[in-house]
Amino acid sequence: MDFFEAQRQARSRARMLVPGFVLCLFGVIAALYGIAILVRPFFDQHRPGPLFRWWDPETGLAVAVPVVALIVGGAIWRIASLRGGGAVVAARLGARPVPASTENEAERRFLNIVEEMALAAGIPVPEAWVMGEEKGINAFAAGRDAHQAVVVVTRGALDHLDRDELQAVVGHEFSHIVNGDIILNHRLMGLVFGLVVISLTGRGVIRIAEHIRGAGGWTLAAFALGGIIWVVGSIGVFFARLLQCSVSRQRELLADAASIQFTRNPEAMARALKKVGGTWRQGMLLSLRAMEARHVFFMPSDLTGLKTHPDLKKRIRALEPNWNGEFIKVHLHAERPLLVRGGSQPPEVEADLDADGLAARWRKAPSLQTPREARLVLLAVAGGGNDPRVAPVTEALGALEESSRLAVIEGTVLPLKSLPKRELVQLVEAARVRFAEGNLSWELLLAQQLVERRIAMHAGMMSPPQTVHRGLETLYREAALILTALDSASGDGMALGAVVPEYFQHTGVPFEAAPAADLTPDGVAGALRAFWGATPMVKSQLMRLCRLAVESDGQIGDRELGVMRAVAAATGLPLPPSMLAR
Repeated sequence: MDFFEAQRQARSRARMLVPGFVLCLFGVIAALYGIAILVRPFFDQHRPGPLFRWWDPETGLAVAVPVVALIVGGAIWRIASLRGGGAVVAARLGARPVPASTENEAERRFLNIVEEMALAAGIPVPEAWVMGEEKGINAFAAGRDAHQAVVVVTRGALDHLDRDELQAVVGHEFSHIVNGDIILNHRLMGLVFGLVVISLTGRGVIRIAEHIRGAGGWTLAAFALGGIIWVVGSIGVFFARLLQCSVSRQRELLADAASIQFTRNPEAMARALKKVGGTWRQGMLLSLRAMEARHVFFMPSDLTGLKTHPDLKKRIRALEPNWNGEFIKVHLHAERPLLVRGGSQPPEVEADLDADGLAARWRKAPSLQTPREARLVLLAVAGGGNDPRVAPVTEALGALEESSRLAVIEGTVLPLKSLPKRELVQLVEAARVRFAEGNLSWELLLAQQLVERRIAMHAGMMSPPQTVHRGLETLYREAALILTALDSASGDGMALGAVVPEYFQHTGVPFEAAPAADLTPDGVAGALRAFWGATPMVKSQLMRLCRLAVESDGQIGDRELGVMRAVAAATGLPLPPSMLAR
């Protein structure tokens, strides 16, 4: 699966949403204009001329201006409100994050599956969330990119799917992340909200009327006004559903197939779909906000209106051609409560940490157990601080090979996001003081990119960078410095020869190696910072050049891998598959 090509195609499809949205907007205006033309004679009987004027600029303007203002304004507002990434979408739909230290067996199984699928897909481990009030079997992935992605499952999915079936469903959602479908879905949610905002306004007026009962004629008038607005807004709802359906249903069939590539278990996916069909809900959700996001779910979140997903039986037969048509019956009333013993906050790390025990555990698996442990790792990398528990963590990191040490540092991001915001802000500020001192090590380079690009942004301490570089030709010096650093890390001088032709193709200038004095972690950090404001395509071009440089000699050294991890953190792109086993 070519990640970069899939991402390019997804962004191309996302750009096509705008013309589709404009067509839907014109459709809403045309429908409301037609209604206005039909009803105006009853309110303006003294107007001279024919009873019905099918072309009436005055009426058209009176309809178009408020409709465009409401719909476009609503879409822009919703898209801006979702800039925080997948966590914002998940929270809006009533989900909660699963703490890394959860003692609930079903949630622990879910966390393990997410980590396994991230390794299989070659992307950073996304946050795991649960819709604890939803009894139906469903799931979705959301986010603006792989680094801001979340994977969400319902309580019903945790309760009624076995491990293989849940892994198949999670693998389906991971394919949406890898293929860039979440980019499309994220943008579509904003546009759909704009189209349904008139209907939502009508609902809001009706709710206000319910709260002012007893006001006589005002209450009746409010109910009537809300009902009219809601009915008129239903036209926008229709076009919103049409726009959601225009996002090819074929994507769901492809995601089912991609899940099988990850899990190698087509039977599990088929069983999961049969269990969905065996429930009376069939994936339906209670959340009223699910309507604007119905296209992101594993199964339709409601069964009304136009279909956004392929027929369930069609999906099963694509996996199991000889299926007899029988579903697996599931009784949703038998679910087990999802309780996290000890509260939702993870426990503190014990003060008497054992360095040998930590090193042994990290050699087996670099994942960190709690946010507190991740905090100590970052403090240890950044210089220690005053916490006495940092010393054994520093010793444990020193006992690891460089590749394992880098993996542990990279593993701090996900658990750190569970820290209280105040504590996270203090940690970022302490790390920034250390970074500002200069003289970065290669490990600090990776830590710096992770802190600035992922942790600080999550804490609200950094806004998404503005896009200022739309071609690699404006970053040719920075790209040359990063590539020269990779060549220096390889030690064989073969890396540059493999990238020179493609570098010239993208930049239009001959390759010129950076001076040796600039080939330091601080120099590379400055070059990577420039790429924060590059377009996704430019970042993909840099990652491809780096991959060519590293793979040119058939060997991947620890120093090369460290630089590549920093490049991945800065660009928000996954490591190439050839480096995942390191």
